[in-house]
Amino acid sequence: MGRGWYDEGVLGRRKQMSGPGETAGSKAGAGTGCGMAAGQAAACGAAGPCGGQKNGKEDKAMLKQISIYAENKKGTLRHITGILLKEDINILGSMTDDGAEYGVNRMIVSDPERAMKALQDAGYLCGMRDVIGVEVEDKVGNLHQLLTALHEMNINVDYLYLSFDRDSGMPIMVFHADDIFEVEESVRGKGFQAI
Repeated sequence: MGRGWYDEGVLGRRKQMSGPGETAGSKAGAGTGCGMAAGQAAACGAAGPCGGQKNGKEDKAMLKQISIYAENKKGTLRHITGILLKEDINILGSMTDDGAEYGVNRMIVSDPERAMKALQDAGYLCGMRDVIGVEVEDKVGNLHQLLTALHEMNINVDYLYLSFDRDSGMPIMVFHADDIFEVEESVRGKGFQAI
């Protein structure tokens, strides 16, 4: 499969990435935790004091997702996409979990490190986390087959959303689960193409 779907430079880097667990920080407190309340951090999936994951597999290239914790008000998502447009960063997949006052915008982008810095500089609380992308054929029942395989392996999916490979046009299911490196190997073992 071609890597045009996700910037090959990002996937190709191994040691230079921020690591397999999620990193988080605010404009004022990067590197010391994001400063969110515990409930907010659980929704965002941030690391450090906010409860993210660390698994020590520093050299494994994984798909990176940014999470943006933002106020639920008119124009917020437009402001976020405007920041990414100004930085010439492409959004390859996204989902929004909204709440009464705040929401979490999860995105796969062409340059996650630069996107996170630009958003933090604009005052947003952000986190970065490893996720799995699985290529599925565009036909009836394929998502069900993937979810059945995950169920048979006793894997709980925290959340899931759709993107697609810009080169092949194939749908890509992006999801997060605990023990993500082991889950990726298990998915491959079931015959699925993990990105």
